[in-house]
Amino acid sequence: SSLKKTINKACIKYSFRTVKMLLNHLINPNHNHETLTFLIDQLTVNESYFFRDDNQMKFLRDYFFPLVIRRKREKSDLSLRIWSAGCSEGQELYSVIIMLRQLLPDFDLWKLDFIGTDINSQVLYRSKNANYPKWSLRNTDNAIIKQYFKKSGDKYHTTYQLNTNIMKNARWLKLNLQENKYPSVRNGILAVDLLLCR
Repeated sequence: SSLKKTINKACIKYSFRTVKMLLNHLINPNHNHETLTFLIDQLTVNESYFFRDDNQMKFLRDYFFPLVIRRKREKSDLSLRIWSAGCSEGQELYSVIIMLRQLLPDFDLWKLDFIGTDINSQVLYRSKNANYPKWSLRNTDNAIIKQYFKKSGDKYHTTYQLNTNIMKNARWLKLNLQENKYPSVRNGILAVDLLLCR
């Protein structure tokens, strides 16, 4: 199983002769957090892609956002806070930002806070870089790809770099959803208009 392989990999990487030695290290309150971070990064599921769930995206585009935008305009409150919990490599949150760019003609006048959180530090790094393989865009309209991505590489290794105008709107935080650190004024995860958690 992948769990067994990952544990064996951790034992080799951190020079533990047995699984019991690894476990004793992890339950020690003074343990080196690098070992736990390695296990988390190896074991968390990170499969995602842009505009992943057609029904969810249709609901957001055709019903939820038009309703929320109208209500906000009525109150002269041009602000939105959106949190993607378990954000993986950022495709879901970036999809929402692209969608709102298309729905809001006055996008730049709004105070928008897009927050992506994940326990996996490797995927947060990739979220910040926003460079994706073609596979991540398999459910994305070609017009959106042309408008918001820059293609690079060759026929054997092609990547798509997201436009900085989209990237600059998001912020990424490491967060374990089992810890009692949210909602929080300190990290801005409170009073959200939309919480995405897949």
